[in-house]
Amino acid sequence: MQCYNCLPRFRMLRITIDDKKDAVIVRLEGELIGLWIQEVEQCWKKVFASLGERSVHVDLSAVSFVDTAGGALLRRMHDAGFRFAGGAVTGQAWNREGCDLQADAN
Repeated sequence: MQCYNCLPRFRMLRITIDDKKDAVIVRLEGELIGLWIQEVEQCWKKVFASLGERSVHVDLSAVSFVDTAGGALLRRMHDAGFRFAGGAVTGQAWNREGCDLQADAN
């Protein structure tokens, strides 16, 4: 018999970049926590390097949790001009951390 509650929980984050003609879509899936912040920032810098005139949209519809470091990263992304869409995370988790970000209307 295996104890599933005793197994370590893997905290994952998938980052997908969809390069479109008029925009770049950054999709985040999983938990946006301290462990993954540097990874997201590296992807963010790569996106900015090749952006040109396009806008950047961040799809958070599959983000299940945002910790304090993740909230700070989202604030920096928002301040840099990223637009956010999707998920309850946009209204709830950030507000607990003092961030007042809402999903942008499309």
